[in-house]
Amino acid sequence: MQYLVDSHRLRKEIRMPPPLVKPTHKRRRRGRGGGGAADSESEAPPTAAPLPDPAVAAAHAAAKAAAIETAVSLVRRHCFGHEHVGDTTLLRVPELWATFLKVGMPLTALIRNLGRMTMMGLTDRPDLLARVTTRLTDARALAAARIHPMTLLDALCTYRTGGGARGVARWTASRALVEALDAAFYLAFKNVRPTGRRYLAGLDVSGSMGWTRCAGMTSVDCRQAAAAMLMSVVKVEPWLKTVAFSNKLEPFELKPEETLDQVVERTAAIPMGGTDCALPILHALENRIPVDVFLILTDNETWFGSVHPAEALRRYRAALQLPDAKLVVMGFAATQFSIADPGDPGMLDVAGLDSAVPQLVADFARGQL
Repeated sequence: MQYLVDSHRLRKEIRMPPPLVKPTHKRRRRGRGGGGAADSESEAPPTAAPLPDPAVAAAHAAAKAAAIETAVSLVRRHCFGHEHVGDTTLLRVPELWATFLKVGMPLTALIRNLGRMTMMGLTDRPDLLARVTTRLTDARALAAARIHPMTLLDALCTYRTGGGARGVARWTASRALVEALDAAFYLAFKNVRPTGRRYLAGLDVSGSMGWTRCAGMTSVDCRQAAAAMLMSVVKVEPWLKTVAFSNKLEPFELKPEETLDQVVERTAAIPMGGTDCALPILHALENRIPVDVFLILTDNETWFGSVHPAEALRRYRAALQLPDAKLVVMGFAATQFSIADPGDPGMLDVAGLDSAVPQLVADFARGQL
């Protein structure tokens, strides 16, 4: 019962006092005609506000300290998270976020708020930095929270750049946190459950993959997204063949121990051309390779040669007598592209990428969609 009472207090009642001093602006009144040089200015520069009475200032400081102390006390008592706090001004207090860390902030919330906590200076404190890096590199905690590698890739690329794609928040990335996120990315592959299907993955290596941003993960370019998605299949699936393609096919074997940067570097070094998404399917058809799922990883600059990918899949199914062979085309830059036949339940187009997409693709491969 006390938990519910205190939760209500923290969400609805505990508030920081409003600021005592606010900059004042003298607005100029427009003339009826709305013209004239003087009328074109809507406001004058701010004027200095009078200093508050010392007694009022002291009372204000005491109220502010009391609100912070009460909030911190309730968080410690019940292990509340930041979502329990109703006052956004309180959420700008570093001491409160330090308390969230100490009581055990949920791992997903921790990952999403690394930039904010860095801006507040919490990662400059060795004790708090150690808490964060230890949590991020705890394989059991990552598994319990079901953190997907794509979540960590997005967090790593966003945090490393020192600012999100939206908003004005900026921070100087902590090297220790970047290294911890990088380590967590590889640890999280253990959380991916294999489908047991036979895959042939085709990786687009055309030039546009390197400069086009990934929809849904705007801190990641399409080449990084494709490499990460390919790694998530290579590291868990028992049967997989990989090829690289642009306007021609290239052999591309991926080793489970390779890092994301190594894979991206290798793909960038392959000579580029156009983007013929039918090539991996035609390769399997010509070499009679048994495949359950064709996984095409591209951006949005897609075209095809003499054979459409959907038609190539139909030919493949008939020639190898595999009527259930599936095609998944992942276009990481969301546009109005369409390769899969919308009338064929064994074909799927995916636009963009987030942490939910790999599970969607796995469910489709298993026939659960």
